[in-house]
Amino acid sequence: MILAVWAVVLASALWGTTGTAATFLSSDVSPLATGSATMAIGGALLTIKQLPPDLRIVNWGLPSAVIVVACISLEPYMRGSRLLKTMGDCSYSVYLLHVLVLYGGWLATERYGLNPYVAFAVCVPVIALGAWLSYEWIEKGLYRRMKGWLDGRRAVKEQAALS
Repeated sequence: MILAVWAVVLASALWGTTGTAATFLSSDVSPLATGSATMAIGGALLTIKQLPPDLRIVNWGLPSAVIVVACISLEPYMRGSRLLKTMGDCSYSVYLLHVLVLYGGWLATERYGLNPYVAFAVCVPVIALGAWLSYEWIEKGLYRRMKGWLDGRRAVKEQAALS
């Protein structure tokens, strides 16, 4: 029951942060739309936390889908945000890296008896920095090299077709 109280507090905080969320949105988005999206996210998180994992598709899948839809509904209003664009660009690297870093953090807590919250607090910036570096050095570099390679192949084909 106490978790439900904290979940309502979290949902209220999400509703109250519509001003914070609105800083990422354009000025033509109504506060009602922003508040509705943040409340949908808060309600979905409450549902995920409170329901047992027996019917995983219902208890986890549907609330997760609500979170995704709420975020997607706000996407057209966030097109100008460089921070959110960078976060989106790095998201695949986060996906690839987070398991390794979090597993390393878990091993450190087990082996050295570290506080898991401290380990997690260290892991999150490591994941963010590692994902950004991976995107900048690996993904962008690979994209440039492959684009150059493909452009070279196209030029050879066009030259062969012209002669």
